[in-house]
Amino acid sequence: MKTSLAIIILCLVKILSLAQAPRQSGIHFFQGTYAELLKEAQQQHKMIFIDVYTDWCGPCKAMDKNIFPLKEVGDKYNPLFLSYKLNAEKGEGIALAKKFNIEAYPSFLYLNSSGDLIHKAVGDGPAAAFNSHVDKAITLAGDKNQLSNLEAEFTSGNRQPEFLRTYISRKLALGLDNSQVFDEWLKVVSPDDLKKEDHLVFIGQHIVGVQSSALVFLMDHYDGLSEPAKSAIKQRLYDQLAETAIPRAIGEKKLMEIKQMTSYVQQLGPLSEQQLVHMNRINLLYAGMVKNEALAKKCGYTMVGNLMNISMDSIHAQDARRYEQLMAPFIKGEKDSTKIPGFQEEKKYIVNVFSREVYNKLFTAASSFSSVLDSRDKALEDALKWATRAQQLIPGVKETADLISKLKGK
Repeated sequence: MKTSLAIIILCLVKILSLAQAPRQSGIHFFQGTYAELLKEAQQQHKMIFIDVYTDWCGPCKAMDKNIFPLKEVGDKYNPLFLSYKLNAEKGEGIALAKKFNIEAYPSFLYLNSSGDLIHKAVGDGPAAAFNSHVDKAITLAGDKNQLSNLEAEFTSGNRQPEFLRTYISRKLALGLDNSQVFDEWLKVVSPDDLKKEDHLVFIGQHIVGVQSSALVFLMDHYDGLSEPAKSAIKQRLYDQLAETAIPRAIGEKKLMEIKQMTSYVQQLGPLSEQQLVHMNRINLLYAGMVKNEALAKKCGYTMVGNLMNISMDSIHAQDARRYEQLMAPFIKGEKDSTKIPGFQEEKKYIVNVFSREVYNKLFTAASSFSSVLDSRDKALEDALKWATRAQQLIPGVKETADLISKLKGK
């Protein structure tokens, strides 16, 4: 009897000690499904914070290690939000990342308790900047033009031009596709007004997504815009087309969309050197998809350029210079490597940054030639030279060895 009583007392002491133990400082993340999260948020009458991450995202890991555990961050978030972590590349995270138009990591979503998006932020940063998003979200939650209110009004049939402009702008601020709203806006604005420069600039500055007839209308009239008007929208259109729409279309193998969007990029006018390099890579990928030999050769030779004329010694010397520049802030004590998750693992990749850049271009061009060109094409001899040099730069990569064997067999 005494033994049983002693066991009961010990169990009670253990339970009480656990109950009284302070919770870990920092953000407390809810465990469960997204549906369970919404249900819990409604029961607690709390807003929702979602950290959208991927397994490979370095800045995501930095936020996990350095920011989320901080007491001042937990004190800011925990009383107001039910917080949740969402892997954008696994499980239900895939569909949710698409729903919220996630294009970079980490992305931070701030929702009301019903799951309506209030505020979105992208990128890592210090605690003060991260905490400031709470204030922004709270302010926006009380705004009559918050997304859920506008969506309800749109669904009820409001098609007033000024209302639609407000709805378009709100979706832009949240990085959400506004193609459907733009289509409705085009229906209620007269053709003569649509052709006015301020309306065309509005489209260029606000469109998110490429499925709207508004984009087609804009590009049909783009050449007639004044130079100041073109300057006001050119960079944003390039980003929408070349950085977002075309890569997505490549991933989904939407060949006609790739072709159309590429022609729009060309229509924008002279591109910067960096933009030309990016578009050349896109065109090389497209050439491989449609087996266009002429385009593949043009883009492949452009990509390689004079890389084969750079000696191995020069490449290694440039590696050393790049490494010294990248490590300088850590050597000087300006940055702390212990606060960067996976730093030692990443460090081995920055010892030969330039070699990897050269390798990537040589391998990409050689691989494209291998898959597209006829076996009798003399350009395959260059492709073999590129692949061989790539193997010398980064030895031990199976894909490179396989490519060399394939080219030798042609």
